[in-house]
Amino acid sequence: MQIDLKGKVVVVTGAGRGIGRSIASTFAAEGSHVVITDVKQELLDEVKADFAEKGWSGAQHLSDVRDFARSQQVVAEVVAKFGRLDVLI
Repeated sequence: MQIDLKGKVVVVTGAGRGIGRSIASTFAAEGSHVVITDVKQELLDEVKADFAEKGWSGAQHLSDVRDFARSQQVVAEVVAKFGRLDVLI
């Protein structure tokens, strides 16, 4: 079974490295708009540069998922920018 991910809006938390970064890159390579979050700005900057180099769409937010108010703010910003949120990881 194949799922068309083109144009989907995806938020991946902890996407600065490891599994999160791999998941974010996979969605981006499939044509999704990927919003990454992490607690370390330098990791977000690395992923942003990688995405830009590959021409992938997305955004980055410094955020800790333990901060509920900040998480709500990130979701609101994603919806304001992209009009919706399809997938949250």
